Amino acid sequence: MGRRTTDRLDAEGRRIVPRVEGHVILLYDQDWEDEYGLLPVSEPLPVEAWIAATRAEGYSVVWTPLGAIAEGSYRGGVVVEIDDDRSRSYVAVPPELYRS
Repeated sequence: MGRRTTDRLDAEGRRIVPRVEGHVILLYDQDWEDEYGLLPVSEPLPVEAWIAATRAEGYSVVWTPLGAIAEGSYRGGVVVEIDDDRSRSYVAVPPELYRS
């Protein structure tokens, strides 16, 4: 996975997750949400590159229970689970990609 993003905080001390249109973010395995929302492990990735890598590796992508994102910069999007033979990882998909 990618490098950890630098935390930026809003005026109330909540983490600001960077958002770039047409990009997804990789999240911490298993514990993908904290009290402030999403916990990214990478800078935003272009969705085309993420899809290509997922297909090339033969990973499966599935919906997560309660995966709807209700707050923050990815509000209206979803969290999906990526499964391979060894582990799981999670990706936040922004609403403009989820709805298309």
